[in-house]
Amino acid sequence: MKLTTAFVFASLAGNAFAEQLHVDVPSAKAPGTAVVRITGDPGRPYQLFYSQVEDMYELPDGNFLFIDPSAQIAAGVDISGVLDASGEALYTFPVKARQAGSKLSFQAISPDPFMQLSNVARATFQKGNTFAFSAGEGGSPSFLGDVFPMANGRLLSVGGSGQMIEQYEPCLQQMEAIGWIDNAYPHSARAMLANGKVLIAGGLAADGSAVADAFLFDPKFGDLVSVGPMLAPRAGAAAVLLGDGRVLLIGGLSSSSLADTQAFAAGIQSSTEIFDPVLFSFSAGPAMAEGRAFASATVLADGKVLVAGGLSPGGNQACVSHDACVVDMGLGAVGSLLAMPSARMFHTATLLADGSVLLVGGLKAQAPKKGGLFGAPLVPTLVSAVYSPATGEIVAGPKLLTRRALHTASIVGPKVLVAGGVGSPIGLAALLAAEMPSEARKSSELVEVGMSTKAGGLRIGRVGAGAAVSAMDGRVIVIGGGPAKASLYQPQ
Repeated sequence: MKLTTAFVFASLAGNAFAEQLHVDVPSAKAPGTAVVRITGDPGRPYQLFYSQVEDMYELPDGNFLFIDPSAQIAAGVDISGVLDASGEALYTFPVKARQAGSKLSFQAISPDPFMQLSNVARATFQKGNTFAFSAGEGGSPSFLGDVFPMANGRLLSVGGSGQMIEQYEPCLQQMEAIGWIDNAYPHSARAMLANGKVLIAGGLAADGSAVADAFLFDPKFGDLVSVGPMLAPRAGAAAVLLGDGRVLLIGGLSSSSLADTQAFAAGIQSSTEIFDPVLFSFSAGPAMAEGRAFASATVLADGKVLVAGGLSPGGNQACVSHDACVVDMGLGAVGSLLAMPSARMFHTATLLADGSVLLVGGLKAQAPKKGGLFGAPLVPTLVSAVYSPATGEIVAGPKLLTRRALHTASIVGPKVLVAGGVGSPIGLAALLAAEMPSEARKSSELVEVGMSTKAGGLRIGRVGAGAAVSAMDGRVIVIGGGPAKASLYQPQ
């Protein structure tokens, strides 16, 4: 049926801004079948529009669309229907391989019983196993920040080198500022609570000393509330959410000053502490056998926590740790040290479906005869390792295709997508100062137990970025670490 502007908009009236009608794009793989999802009140009629042009389009009644559907209307393409009993409708269409890289915007209307106008949803059509830039606006610079999935499907980007707190909006494929940190201390620890708020604890002050400040950020309202101080100042600590809703903070530095190497090493903490989000209080946790900073911490299937690598005292000199330990909060105890095949810090630790933990890349020391860790740069490693909770051992994992540290790691089916990072040596002083390395890898690889295979490359290299999987479309979203726009990885 040939559409006319009068046919489409004759019955539109009332408020054009209602939250009930929503559009998203769960699939945009090329080649493949694209899926556009319209949700709202069950039984509501809808019409869906698409365009390559986002522009204000005035309706006859004075309301506006935010895409220009002129070409669709002129072509007589009618996409309409009624939302089913669950309040959902799907529109699918084929996407050819040659359409990879193209973009479309979608918007829906529902004129009955009163006017509703949906959000705009952007689609980036993308080949499998490739990266593309997001279609929307970029965010502020970020280095060594964290990305947390939110209950509403958005991704929260917190911390790192900048003061801005942002969210990634998957429908618009863009970053949006939602908060601000007055004191954005580098090397703070961050963990998302069960209620969606984020604990931001510790970090380094401008004079190089660790701070005990702690805050809770509420992404719903954009509020940042002080809940500190912690029991001890700490920077470069690890933070994980426990099964009972509390947060375990592990280790950290007392100072970043390298003027006295022995004092620096002695200031690497073995203590832990626990934040209670109900009482807004900190209490002492079990102490580790040795101090650690910049270690990874992973909650295992049984609720225990694997703490691996990091900086350790190493006698009179700091060293990169060759071992790990398991913290049992049920017993309030820390297990004996577990040897790793290689020392590592600024690596990634990913919990796999079988309950094991994959440790990938990281920095190791290449110390000369004199000067220890302070006399030579840290070198990215090719080595990965796997912790098995069944055996309680850490064994060598697959060799990486390239040296990496400060990279991202994300679950993609049975594999782990490892992307970006630094491949060149980097000095400890630069790391402590949170200086972004000039070299950033564009390559990525898919790692699984037994092997690593090449994946598509980032358009621009990223180092110290954060990443998470979007619940909307299953893509991996990489944020920060250089480019302002997010990168989207489309699984194969």
